[in-house]
This record gives sequence, C-alpha cells and structure tokens, in this order.
Amino acid sequence: MPITHRAGLDINDITIGTGPEPALMIHSSLSNARSFTRLATRLSDRFTLTGFDLPGHGASQDWTFAGDFQDAGLAIAETFVTQPVHLIGHSFGATVALRFAAKFPQLVKSMVLFEPVFFFAALSRDPDLNAPYEHMHQPFVDALEAGQAERAAELFLSDWGDGTAWNDLPEAFRASVIKRIPLVGAGVPPVHADRANMMALGGLDQVHAPTLLMRGAASHFMMEHIHAALCYTLPNARDHVLADAGHMLPVTHADACAKLADAFYSSL
Repeated sequence: MPITHRAGLDINDITIGTGPEPALMIHSSLSNARSFTRLATRLSDRFTLTGFDLPGHGASQDWTFAGDFQDAGLAIAETFVTQPVHLIGHSFGATVALRFAAKFPQLVKSMVLFEPVFFFAALSRDPDLNAPYEHMHQPFVDALEAGQAERAAELFLSDWGDGTAWNDLPEAFRASVIKRIPLVGAGVPPVHADRANMMALGGLDQVHAPTLLMRGAASHFMMEHIHAALCYTLPNARDHVLADAGHMLPVTHADACAKLADAFYSSL
C-alpha cells in the first residue's frame, strides 16, 4: 500500500485486480479503501481497481480541517485519472465521484454508486423533506457542535452503520469512530450545498456515462429521494434496491452488489 504525495497531502492507495480497464474506488466516511476489497476482488478480472484513503482515514495523512473536505477528495481523485475510468463510490465517496463526473464527464466511462449522501439533491427537489430530515439529523449536529464525540458517533452509526447496536461494537472500533467523527462533520457542509452546481444545467445533466445507483431497502429514508433526484438529473442512470440491505451494502452485501455490478458492466 504505497503512500504518495497527492494534492498537497500524503495519501495511501491500494490496487486490486489486473483487468484491462481502470476503475477508481472512493470510500465512505469513517472507512478506508480496504472496505471495497471483497467487492473489488469479484471484479478483478474485469478491472484494475485503485482505491485511496481519504485524508484522516486509513493510512493517509490526517485532515487539517483547512479547506473543504469534498474539494480535497476531488483533487486527490483527479491525480489518479489519466484516461477514461469507471467510478465506484460509497456514501460520501460517491459524492466525490459525482463531483468528478460533473467536472470531467469525458473521463467517466461508467459509475456504480452506493447511496451517495448528496442531501441537497433531494431537499432542493422536494422542500417538504426538510422538516423530517432535520428532525433526524439535528441531534447529531448538536452533539458534534457540543463536543460530545461519543454521542455523535453513536447517533451517526445508528443511521449510517451496519445495524449493529453501539454497545455491541468492538471497543477498538468504537474508539476509532469517536476519534474520527469530526471528519463526518467536515463532510456535512458540502453535501448540503451545491457549490459546484451539479444539479444545475450544465452539471450532472451533461454526464451521459451509464450509472447504476444501489441502495438498501433498510437504509435512511432520504436515500430513496436522493436517488430519485439523481436519476431525474443524470441522463443514463438507474436505481436498484437491495431488499435486505442497509447503508453499508457494498461491505455487508458485497457478493450481491458485485453480481449486480457485473451484470451492469456486461450491459455496457
């Protein structure tokens, strides 16, 4: 796992597979590139898959909280792409993939995105979602702003984890989430705004790459609305729901996700 200087930061990356086409994987908050291992291994004959640890995650350099976290992820992703690529993203990482596609549509061959948490897309399309969303989201924000890291971590995983109760998680994992929970806060502003104008004319509507959006039936209620907004905006996108999965579906349901992705790629 080499660490190289990219976009001003020391970034760790991994490579899986020796397939003829390149794919770039961008992981979720509080995770790392290795979270895609099972999924990527099942696609390794088709692609050479590269993934990197976002700042503050995995073995990459700590995030300094100077600047926009999504901008940093995008700048790092750009350093890996020298030819048209297949993008694979999960959660916050999927929003970075969307940013890349909007900026460089000619460099994107396809996208497989697992629950991109681009809340702006849904909230701007249906303002009636604001009240129920804020009711669920605000306690996490309040805990984070009050410096209650453990409470914020517990609240975050209750909505965006794999369904395991907080007290049933290994102590070391809980400690890691508590330590890194400010990174989730760093990602909050960019997913609630659209500074890159992705939802405007000339944004994602110019991305014609085939796109498969996957979400779990047991996921946060906002994901259905985010996917609907993205399918409305992206010219060549489709939505697929995994009946028994939640937000962490590329990890918890890697085999099923890989099978669906492989069928999607075969149809291109």
